[in-house]
Amino acid sequence: MRVSTTAELKDALLLSTSFVSATELLQARAKVNRTWGDCYGYVLVATGRADVMVDPVMNLWDCAPLLPIMEEAGGTFTDWHGVRTISGGNSIATNGVLFDEVMRLVAVNERG
Repeated sequence: MRVSTTAELKDALLLSTSFVSATELLQARAKVNRTWGDCYGYVLVATGRADVMVDPVMNLWDCAPLLPIMEEAGGTFTDWHGVRTISGGNSIATNGVLFDEVMRLVAVNERG
């Protein structure tokens, strides 16, 4: 397994179980947005078939296996504040290359 090398959000496939207002800028900048829920969306990112997965609500038991899977595939797994954790209550997985751009847009949306 290996994450994609997509370098710009304008070329990326963005996935989520549920798009919310905090992801409006991500949705506007990504090439394609799809709702593809739960574990399968993360598998798509970890295998390079998608570039970013965001989840507004996650449980500890949902996140626990995803952090090592994403990191071993070369990507990132954090909460919506960019903290590497499985207990943040939400999650963002990226191919690593897109991490900074994704986090900037999430932060802008959260500030309003």
